[in-house]
Amino acid sequence: MASMQKRLQKELLALQNDPPPGMTLNEKSVQNSITQWIVDMEGAPGTLYEGEKFQLLFKFSSRYPFDSPQVMFTGENIPVHPHVYSNGHICLSILTEDWSPALSVQSVCLSIISMLSSCKERDDRQIIPFMCEHVTRIQRKQNGGIMMILVDATVIILVAEDSPTEKMSTLIIQSLNFNL
Repeated sequence: MASMQKRLQKELLALQNDPPPGMTLNEKSVQNSITQWIVDMEGAPGTLYEGEKFQLLFKFSSRYPFDSPQVMFTGENIPVHPHVYSNGHICLSILTEDWSPALSVQSVCLSIISMLSSCKERDDRQIIPFMCEHVTRIQRKQNGGIMMILVDATVIILVAEDSPTEKMSTLIIQSLNFNL
């Protein structure tokens, strides 16, 4: 564990002294634990994310640097991007199978900046709540048999207006006898 802490101390100093463009270590985040950092990030100039502010959460296991850090967007602003899930998890190969102990927090930060900067267009159609209804019990019978039972579930479908998903969702909802 001492080698992990030594490596993290070295990377912490590097991030404080020479952060990647638009990245700043949240100093409060490392006061209690060296294994969890928050990095504040600004969208790179000239990109779709210019002027936007994000936060990255880095978590380091006791096997770091042999295992990659867990990195995700956190906070109120999660970027809308094909490689970022709505819960903030990031789909980036160097965070999984392409991780190497030769990589660092700075290289991860640069890869995330590059990932966001490479996005050339964003679907700006308004995402609307198409249906949000608490379902206490739905039964649909066909030929005397029950096809589907949803008991005490919450159904939420978010789709873009005028998208194929909206049309498909409408058909599914109508087939379940929901009133729109």
